[in-house]
Amino acid sequence: MPISTRWSSEVVELINSAPEDIQPKVFVSATTVGYYGTSETQVFDEQSPSENDYLAERMQDIKIIKPRKNILSVTQQVCQEWESTALKVNGDVRVALIRIGVVLGKDGGALAKMIPLFKMFAGGPISSGKQWFSWIHLDDIVNLIYEALINPSYEDNVEDDNED
Repeated sequence: MPISTRWSSEVVELINSAPEDIQPKVFVSATTVGYYGTSETQVFDEQSPSENDYLAERMQDIKIIKPRKNILSVTQQVCQEWESTALKVNGDVRVALIRIGVVLGKDGGALAKMIPLFKMFAGGPISSGKQWFSWIHLDDIVNLIYEALINPSYEDNVEDDNED
């Protein structure tokens, strides 16, 4: 199985059924800081709850979707399901859950895809420009994953908190 694999319950079963001598000792699973919702003023950390999704609330108000108590965005729902599934890995495997922002790097990540647009004058501010944009440099995410692999204190939620 490739080191970077789409997550599924089949992967959990594969890890759990692997012979002990080849079973991984650590499993690092990544989702997004989008789990927390959005805010122009609020600071989020790994203890922050997921917030109701503004767009979903408006859709409920005008009766496009059915009323629900907790209105999570698709991103938040996927994060919860992804992390819940990751935590079903055998108890002998340490699980580190990381939530990251957009990965930026000159030679990789999202920035490499955006630079050509800006060079053609096709890039620019989105919205008011006052909203926050959570990001992490490519080198930093590599270091974060490496640290999560080797440091036993990285268990359950680990979060990149670079908000620039």
